[in-house]
Amino acid sequence: MNLKQEINHFKTLISQGSDLLLLRLRLLRLDLNEQLASVITILAAVLVAVVLLLVGLIALMFGLNTVLAHEVKIWVFFGTTVACLLLALALLCWIPHLWRNSSSLMNDTLQALQDDLRILNGSAPQQETIEHEKK
Repeated sequence: MNLKQEINHFKTLISQGSDLLLLRLRLLRLDLNEQLASVITILAAVLVAVVLLLVGLIALMFGLNTVLAHEVKIWVFFGTTVACLLLALALLCWIPHLWRNSSSLMNDTLQALQDDLRILNGSAPQQETIEHEKK
């Protein structure tokens, strides 16, 4: 190639690379917005769950304290405690699941951005990324 062809090729690479970079950054912004929405959802779910559990538990305990006989109160109160702990544990187990789902989208976009930069530099992208994009 002569110098003019090299310059035109370089201009094309810069133009396409910058367009691709802007596109990937927009996708990353969308993924970050989704991640933020997931974090807000997680915090709201935790807050609502805590408030509802406390209100429900206090109301239940006051009601059961007046209605139940002394021998039954012990089993009911301990049973309620166990049920509340299991529900709280289920909510805590749900949080990492939400986090992993929202993080995977952002990681995929960052990996694609990294592969685009490798392609623009002239090296081959990683094999796992090629297989992922075929799906």
